[in-house]
Amino acid sequence: MNKLSLLLVGPRYSHSLGEIVRTSIAAGVVERTYIEDSRKIFQDDHENQIQRFSAGYSDFREIVLIKDSLEFLDVNKGNYRRIATVIGPAAENLFEFKYMENDLLVLGEERKGLDDKVIAACDTTLTIPQVVNKYKCYTLCSAVAMFLYEKMRQAYEGIPHSMQ
Repeated sequence: MNKLSLLLVGPRYSHSLGEIVRTSIAAGVVERTYIEDSRKIFQDDHENQIQRFSAGYSDFREIVLIKDSLEFLDVNKGNYRRIATVIGPAAENLFEFKYMENDLLVLGEERKGLDDKVIAACDTTLTIPQVVNKYKCYTLCSAVAMFLYEKMRQAYEGIPHSMQ
């Protein structure tokens, strides 16, 4: 199965990172998570911090800290289909979207989302439809979970149950 990679651009909250790491592991569809730590959540020993944030679940996931998301997207232009997650009707609806090999899902920080320059550096845009437009967006953790669930749904014929 081809797996998805994530790029988290400037996440604000360490607990969000922990939840995303745990969700990624449980889903089994994430190959690598890149984090642009522009908010300085991490200190020098980021491996131990990630372990703590994720309650010890980060052993199974490759997590890479990057310095500049725009540079990273430019350098990896041919390595990934770069997918900016945005709010708005111009973006492709998640439930009509087809994941492919070497997809990189680019997610913005919890308050502002992605910068216009980051969106422009991506190949396509993707949105989670909202039935009630009262709220600006889903939480970062909830959005990641929905994107990963759709990847799981497409990757497996029926979601596998580990309890069987």
